[in-house]
Amino acid sequence: MTVFVHRSIPLSQESRNGWMGSGAVVLSRNVQRRARQLDGFKESDVVINLGLVPALGVNGIIYNHSDSVRATLTPSAIRKTMPDLIPPLPKEPGTPYWVKGPGERGHNKTFYPAWPKHVEWALPEEPGFDYQTHIEGTEFRVITVGDMVVQSYKKLPPIDGVRQWEWVGVKGIKDGGIIPLVKRAVALVPNGNKCVFGWDVIANQTSAYIIEGNSSPGVSAETAQRIVKQISKLEN
Repeated sequence: MTVFVHRSIPLSQESRNGWMGSGAVVLSRNVQRRARQLDGFKESDVVINLGLVPALGVNGIIYNHSDSVRATLTPSAIRKTMPDLIPPLPKEPGTPYWVKGPGERGHNKTFYPAWPKHVEWALPEEPGFDYQTHIEGTEFRVITVGDMVVQSYKKLPPIDGVRQWEWVGVKGIKDGGIIPLVKRAVALVPNGNKCVFGWDVIANQTSAYIIEGNSSPGVSAETAQRIVKQISKLEN
């Protein structure tokens, strides 16, 4: 079984090296070069779609079907898919909140300290946007294959504007309800048993919420190896 990685956007050098170090084949975005890479593709081979990508037209095992990706593609899509698992809508005056829209690496995300008193409440009109009540807590990135957690990281303060993550592993999120939360989220995604996702979770002593679902998570070599290993267990 060979694992192929099909991406919608350029990968960071770290992610590219991570996938290649796991033994996966990172498919070219050049059509002719990609066709050569897929020569000899077998039905037992696996394609991981990173993001919303055109179908390859191969008879294999697909992870991240288009309907799975669309279910978490934007903040408004996540609210529609799993309304009980994400931070509630900010309806009370004075509630700190976020306005979140489609985008990568924190773009289209703005914090506001208080919901206005004299504004008639309504969802954002912009396509894909959503409001989320601000939750105090620690943020984690949790990587799943199906509903199995294979890796997790804790978010640290940025350095020179660059996001920082500390590896904590599966043991680092065994408390606080994070793993059950992520399993519930996967169950709500169409074809969730055939997904490779990165979930951004905010957790504190009393609660945990999904704040984003990412079908194209950045990976290190170790994380990519764990993803491929878990897929091999499921498909062999």
